[in-house]
Amino acid sequence: MNIKKKIVILTIMGATSLWASDLSTISTLIDKINKTKAVEAKQELMIKLNKEVEKLDRIDVIKAQDMIDTQLTTKK
Repeated sequence: MNIKKKIVILTIMGATSLWASDLSTISTLIDKINKTKAVEAKQELMIKLNKEVEKLDRIDVIKAQDMIDTQLTTKK
């Protein structure tokens, strides 16, 4: 019984860290895009951002889209 609890705890911790790393990657890419001034570099980072968002599941995509909408600055 004790081993089963430890396995469950490790599984939950692993899933949580995977989720956090995905959204933290999105946040990091948004920060890099906002700080970069070169147009070509921004385009490459936007492509990376799109690829990272494509890897997420449906719930995380909604959270990532909200992060992008609120944090990403665009020039008009």
